[in-house]
Amino acid sequence: MAASYDETNFEKLYRVEDRHFWFRTRQAIVAALCQSFVPNLPANYRVLEIGCGTGQLLKTLQANCSGGQVFGLDLFWEGLAFARQRSTASLIQGRAETMPFNEGQFDLIGMFDVLEHLENDEAILHSVERMLKPGGKLILTVPAGRRLWSTTDLVARHQRRYEPEELNQKLQNSGLQVEYLSEFMQALYPLARLRPKAPLLLEDMSAEEERKSRRKFGQELMVLPVVNEIAYLLLSTEVRKIRRYQPIRRGTSLIAVASRSQP
Repeated sequence: MAASYDETNFEKLYRVEDRHFWFRTRQAIVAALCQSFVPNLPANYRVLEIGCGTGQLLKTLQANCSGGQVFGLDLFWEGLAFARQRSTASLIQGRAETMPFNEGQFDLIGMFDVLEHLENDEAILHSVERMLKPGGKLILTVPAGRRLWSTTDLVARHQRRYEPEELNQKLQNSGLQVEYLSEFMQALYPLARLRPKAPLLLEDMSAEEERKSRRKFGQELMVLPVVNEIAYLLLSTEVRKIRRYQPIRRGTSLIAVASRSQP
């Protein structure tokens, strides 16, 4: 079985995340949601990002949750080394499948494009539910739509893309109450439909197909100044909608806000 993530991507991401429209849009959305949640959090609240990678969103969580203690968990020390350059949050190397935390420790947990990499996603969501305090919230993003499955997913080591109804059911099965669930990154949907379709497993690709797919993946991380700014302006209109829990129809990603039920 392939590893859940290709650790050689961390340096590539670190170089572009603060400038690339896709990461900037996701960062603005996470910041907006944190700003709406934080005033209602108790004193000395605790925040965890599962799969913090290079720390771009860990930095965002820390900036918008300055009254609490922020933790970042990642399996790969390569990612944590970059995260340390961006954030002073407490960093922990560990697996999402066996997280080293007790029940009811966190008021807010973020998982940003991590769940799709993990084999047993429902078991992970059960663990997240247990780690939240009653009333604590989860912010979750994942790639949307099985029909958008492409070679990019294989190179990124995704195990799946999610339909909205499927994600909603898995969150509920874990005991979480879904407060909001929507597609987003709407402007990218037509382009995503044009991506070359792919087999379900990376091993089923030929060496030449894999080389081409990795080259295309690298091209998608390029920051082209004019295109980048136009794309960011188009996508940034979704930030206000998401903060207000307004639905967005059609997108390449899903976002959910869910909470642990009160006793």
